[in-house]
Amino acid sequence: MKICIVSKFPPIQGGIATKTYWLARGLAEAGLEVHVVTNALAVEDDYKIGSCGTDFLLPAGVFVHNVEQETPWHIPCSKLFQEKLLNKVLNVCNQYKIDLIDSHYLIPYGIAAFLAGTITGIPYIVRHGGSDLAKFWDKGLLNELLKRTLSNAAAIVTDKTELGILNNNVVNLPRYVPDERYFHPETKGDNQINFAYIGKINYYWQHKGLDRILSYWDGFSFDSSLFFLAQGKGKADFLAQYKPDKVKFLDFIPPWEMPSFLQKIDFLFHLVNDNPIPDFSNIVVEAVACGAKILTDNPSAFICYEEYFDINKSVLSIDNFSISHNRFKDDQPIKIQYATYIKQNIELYREVCAL
Repeated sequence: MKICIVSKFPPIQGGIATKTYWLARGLAEAGLEVHVVTNALAVEDDYKIGSCGTDFLLPAGVFVHNVEQETPWHIPCSKLFQEKLLNKVLNVCNQYKIDLIDSHYLIPYGIAAFLAGTITGIPYIVRHGGSDLAKFWDKGLLNELLKRTLSNAAAIVTDKTELGILNNNVVNLPRYVPDERYFHPETKGDNQINFAYIGKINYYWQHKGLDRILSYWDGFSFDSSLFFLAQGKGKADFLAQYKPDKVKFLDFIPPWEMPSFLQKIDFLFHLVNDNPIPDFSNIVVEAVACGAKILTDNPSAFICYEEYFDINKSVLSIDNFSISHNRFKDDQPIKIQYATYIKQNIELYREVCAL
């Protein structure tokens, strides 16, 4: 089976790109031919994994197709991402005789899949994120185009049952499962207690509670290190306001380097109360898979992770946090195996192609 995935991909940082990377790997290892179409090379430097280069750790059977970077000046000028993605998907479908198109995130990738599927007759699947629904669908922006994108899909992969009004093939699959061959606890070489925040620092960095993370950490009475694995357009403003000289700032790293980083982390800060668009976080599941515990301001908001791990053991309230026995890593496996996750996706592909 030959699959075309249109999505974010490294060197873009973030959950969609990470999920696409590990999904493509698993599909290829299971024997599928996977072609990833992306505009990843056009990402702004603030959100680019600078150490990626072009030497990706990918198995045989995964081929990455970036859209053309050149954009002739025109009036009114735009980056033409939609047109470039559509053109590249059409080229890939024609050249490699693609059986199915799988899109991740509605804009622009889901729309590109819809248009390519309409033109070629190849079935397509739509997977959305949290922010695309909140920023566009829920506000009625591009409503007619998104409605057609969702309703004409061979399947929508979602846990939003209300989308069933648009499409009678709504499929609830795990959002993301880390590969336990890489994401697993490791014994640390020292007794240093390491905390981390991992994510973007946008203009509205207060939504991530970064100022509160510093306040909490400064109040700890034990020796520890705090790492910010973070970039973004709001980073300079955050640094200017808080000057966190004791925090160790690191730039984004590729997905295949994340396991070794997380294995050194004891506690991951993931504050959610100020976030206007709460959503499932890949990094939370990856951290737990590596034995880290999650420090948050609202443990009850983690109910969406209960099918992935024991939230009572792995999610701790920052308000009554004590280092005590919590500093020791648990061998806390993720409840869903990576191989099962990959198998479920392949089964969906086969069902869609048989329609």
